[in-house]
Amino acid sequence: LGSVLAGETLALLASAWQRMAAYEAAYGLSVTRLRVDTFLVWLGIALCWLTATLWKGRCEGRFAPGGLLCALGFALSLNVVEPEVRVARHLAARAAATGTLGSDVYTLRELSDDALPEVLEAFSHLSEKERKEHWVGREWRAYRLRWIAHPWGIERPAGWTSWHRAHARARRALEAEDSHAAHGK
Repeated sequence: LGSVLAGETLALLASAWQRMAAYEAAYGLSVTRLRVDTFLVWLGIALCWLTATLWKGRCEGRFAPGGLLCALGFALSLNVVEPEVRVARHLAARAAATGTLGSDVYTLRELSDDALPEVLEAFSHLSEKERKEHWVGREWRAYRLRWIAHPWGIERPAGWTSWHRAHARARRALEAEDSHAAHGK
């Protein structure tokens, strides 16, 4: 009976996967959709593990280690997948192909420092009029630089203990963008 229920649940997961694929095709990739995709994969793995432990009989204590590994795998895979970076790259590629960002500009403006170099790449496809209209010009870049140095208005401590790869990448990208703008790119 447990195997039948796990199989039916896997069928529901397959349906959810297809629905997410349809949403992504219609509305584009988003951070939430990418996280859901990742979760569906790990939930499917956990259900397969559950089925395997049920077939072996006496599943007391056998499912827990695999279930814990699936939960850890989900958390670790979000770090490897980098949802915000992947979304920014996807939207930048779409902007390069279509010549505009449309409503995606609002999604890009809200992404974290992890995706900032890719966000700047996407914004490079905007016309000067669109940059002003969506407030993604020099003022926005200055705001993001201030945010990296002083999140929530608090001075970020100096030293190696406060170093963060995403902040370092974002700062370099913003400074390079300002340097190109100053030299008439």
